[in-house]
Amino acid sequence: MMKLLGKICIGFGLLFSAAQADEALTRQVHQQFIDDYIVVHLQSFKAEAQALDTAVTDACAKDDAPQWQTVKTNFASAVTAWMPLQSMRFDAFEKNSRDLRTYFWPNSRGEKQAGKFLHKMNMSKLEPSYFHNLSVALQGLPIIEWLLYHKDSTLFADDQKLKTYTCNYLAAVTLNLTVITDELLAEFGNGGAARTILLTPSDGNALYGALPEVTLQFYKAVHAMVEMVHGQKLSRPIANELQYLKPKRLEMWRAGLTKVNMTANIASIFDAYKIFSPMIVAAEQGAEIDVAIQQQFADTLQLMNAMPDDFYNALNGDDRPAMWQQSRALIDQLAVLKNTLAIKGTEALGIPLGFNALDGD
Repeated sequence: MMKLLGKICIGFGLLFSAAQADEALTRQVHQQFIDDYIVVHLQSFKAEAQALDTAVTDACAKDDAPQWQTVKTNFASAVTAWMPLQSMRFDAFEKNSRDLRTYFWPNSRGEKQAGKFLHKMNMSKLEPSYFHNLSVALQGLPIIEWLLYHKDSTLFADDQKLKTYTCNYLAAVTLNLTVITDELLAEFGNGGAARTILLTPSDGNALYGALPEVTLQFYKAVHAMVEMVHGQKLSRPIANELQYLKPKRLEMWRAGLTKVNMTANIASIFDAYKIFSPMIVAAEQGAEIDVAIQQQFADTLQLMNAMPDDFYNALNGDDRPAMWQQSRALIDQLAVLKNTLAIKGTEALGIPLGFNALDGD
């Protein structure tokens, strides 16, 4: 009897130790996701957003072709820097619509709104105290692309008054991006409200009652990135049949950033997945699942890197049918990765992903 009781005690002790180890690993992963992914990429975006803001100020003052080319170069760098954060749609990112005010896309309605907004030339609405209250469609990186690359952009209008106002509007957009980034860094930095809430789940926590809820929130962002590239960025413009191909639905096709953006999305979120990897490996059959997911990420990036850099023109060129087939192969590969993350990954983590990670369900 004593031996049996001893074995039972040892068994409970091992279970308790394992639970403690699991909790320690989970807390470590959560902190890494904030520090090594969210904060690192916010810092990168801040540097690029500030460089863009400075370049716009200089271009508006000098108004020469080389300076506007510098703006376009800085713009591309800022967009690339935001891509790792494009699927972050929770807590501090959603607060005051910071995510949408940074990157509202697709944004066809914003282009129409911007045209009307610019011709009214209301300077008071460009003041920082007012500007952040404007429609999200009038803020952020996608509307900058429209201003820089649209063939009828009033940035280069003959009407000097309209041209100057458009430049002031562009400067208001870029300044607003730096403000949003500073707010987000304050939220996720040491002592920040979002950081504290995410790292201290409990019954008294307003948003997260337990560690798995935080794991779910972060993992949803990983899955949502793959889901977004698969759906909005590729399936929507490429379509199921060649006859329905719509290249102008590609993200930032005017600036030629479609492939750059998608590659940055997947490459960065692969790094984010690797933060979760130890938790998945720790599960039953987790090592096999982790190997499969990492291989699928690698296969996806290989197909993506094989795509032409000027994705939009390639889909409009003589090799249009072949390019469409190549795009469909990439879409199929993304679907495999998306489903493995949603099914096998969540099983290993012991979390329910929900129906649509992009909607937060």
